[in-house]
Amino acid sequence: GANLGSFFTYEIQNAQELLAWNKANAKWTAWDVVTLTADIDCADVINSENWEPHAFTGTFDGNNKTINNLVIEKEGPAGFFAQMSGNAFAKNLTFGEGCSFTSVGANAGGRVYAASLVCELKGNAGMDNITNYATIVGNHSGTKSKGNYIAGICCSLGGDKATVSNCKNYGSVTFSATPAVWT
Repeated sequence: GANLGSFFTYEIQNAQELLAWNKANAKWTAWDVVTLTADIDCADVINSENWEPHAFTGTFDGNNKTINNLVIEKEGPAGFFAQMSGNAFAKNLTFGEGCSFTSVGANAGGRVYAASLVCELKGNAGMDNITNYATIVGNHSGTKSKGNYIAGICCSLGGDKATVSNCKNYGSVTFSATPAVWT
């Protein structure tokens, strides 16, 4: 990215750059602006082992592009972002062909989270014009958890200031659990 004072602008045009940006999360700030400049095919580049859903506080502009073949299977938060908070904002993004987000069980906090864009939207964070075709799965075979959140785009809306507009889910959303989870 180009350093413009106290924030970075990132223009991402392929899966390699998207993965490098994800791995540089320690440098992310609330003033970052991330823009996709092309559709991104994650096949053979990004997978459950090398992608970590992180907390995000900047602006992510999908620029009306599509992310395809992003397959994430994690314990706990399974999504593009684990959390968006502060004044974080995501817009104009589609999760397309071949994408799936699966939470295979509760994390240390006892929750199962699965959604395409973000597991928890908090504070003043918002999203506009997000479209999901990804398959979303919550799969919990453990003992009783503290809550399970499974949804197409955002599975937990926290706080009364978070905003969601013009979002559409076309992907299947499935939650399967052993009976012990429900007791």
